[in-house]
Amino acid sequence: MTWQPTSGRKHPHPFNHKNDSMRPLRLLIAVGFGLATGGLQAQELKEEAETVAPFATFKTTKLVNAPTPETHFKGDLNMIVSHRFGALANGDGFHTMLGLDNARGLRIGFEYGISDDWDVGVSRSKGPGPRQELYSAFTKYRLVRQGRDGGFPVTATYYGGAELTGMEAATRDASPAAFENFNQRLSYTHMAILGRRFSDRLSLSLMPTFIHRNLVANGDKNNVYALGASGTFKVTKTLGIMAEYFYQMPRDRSFDDRTYRDPIGVGIEIETGGHVFQLTLNNAKGLTTSQFIPYSTAKWGEGNFRFGFSINRLFHL
Repeated sequence: MTWQPTSGRKHPHPFNHKNDSMRPLRLLIAVGFGLATGGLQAQELKEEAETVAPFATFKTTKLVNAPTPETHFKGDLNMIVSHRFGALANGDGFHTMLGLDNARGLRIGFEYGISDDWDVGVSRSKGPGPRQELYSAFTKYRLVRQGRDGGFPVTATYYGGAELTGMEAATRDASPAAFENFNQRLSYTHMAILGRRFSDRLSLSLMPTFIHRNLVANGDKNNVYALGASGTFKVTKTLGIMAEYFYQMPRDRSFDDRTYRDPIGVGIEIETGGHVFQLTLNNAKGLTTSQFIPYSTAKWGEGNFRFGFSINRLFHL
């Protein structure tokens, strides 16, 4: 015999809360369970956020002139085209469009990510003097990253570069370009880059630097030590302000009665998809580490700073 409901009476459904006297208890249990699991998930997300590294301390691998602690992802190729013009206060005024007609430096470089932490790169630059026709190569390795590797407080990157000049040897013996052999055409840079992203807007870095040049002018030193500082402040998601400064040692270097001075640069950077445009003002003519750090002679106070720009174009290979 089969069961049939009593005529005129509905059998209570197990989820019919109108007839469920246990509804308040079940609701209380559900709310309590939700709060407990939500609290655990929030704690896990907080702990994860404290250990995950910031995506990028800086937007690019170079600021005005100096390298940043950033490296490219594996397989990425970055092409950088940089230009520097004449000093704005060179006396020619609007005849040279405040220095725009006097191109001083041009550099085309390529950087490639061997891994997410290791970059290599090459470049060719005009060289504003005293050395010209410059061929450069570098390697860059990120040792630790902020927030990872045991919660390290900074990103630490090593930068090492070598530069060769292909210009004809100068005939003047006192010149830094009076080369007698191949070895004298070489110079080297070693730099430790320590960077920290303090917030979504502010990033700073310190750069202890050692530069050795195999041949220098009379009155100069082969070894130059410098401590660099740089930073960026993000105004919007795509616009940022950048600045950098290098304090050099020794302080008494000179050539032809011109004293070498500390390089100072400021600028803005604009990100547009795969491009980053950088517009700069600085007192350095050179565009590579072994040029702009030891060979800057212009004084900002006399208006001897130069307009320049760089274009970064990233390719995902």
